[in-house]
Amino acid sequence: MGSRTGGFFAAVLALMPFVAPAPASAGDGQYLFDDKQRMQIVVNILGEVKQPGEYTLPDGSDVLELISHAGGATEYGNLGHVSLRRRAVAPLVAQVGAGAPPPKEGEKIEVDINSYLDDPKSAELPLLQPGDVVTVSRNRTYGWRTFFGMARDVAVVASAYFLYDRSR
Repeated sequence: MGSRTGGFFAAVLALMPFVAPAPASAGDGQYLFDDKQRMQIVVNILGEVKQPGEYTLPDGSDVLELISHAGGATEYGNLGHVSLRRRAVAPLVAQVGAGAPPPKEGEKIEVDINSYLDDPKSAELPLLQPGDVVTVSRNRTYGWRTFFGMARDVAVVASAYFLYDRSR
């Protein structure tokens, strides 16, 4: 009788239309499901990346995966100083490290991608949570290039003034 009942329920379930489950709420963030029913999270990336914006990634993704989805860092991106701002704490996802205290809402976590790329065992990348905002800061090259650009502009104006003054 057990096998006939199981077959009956399987046939009934096969005839029923499939309804995707609604997103499960986790604090202020949302968990979404993709077409294969894997949990997805929505996170944002700002700063010196080629395609900043909002991204939907599989749950369990880390900061490096988000930077990769955003096209990588620009020539001015400083992967040694990446900051992650937690918008909400979601108890369902893994925390920053084994035995690490859970991050507080609004907490800023500094991440050094360069150290991780040099030696993956030396640094651990934090896993993303729904609503996280990652910012890739500018490197020193940007500051120097801006400084020398302004110095060039001042030199051009000064040269033009001195040439004008001399011609009078």
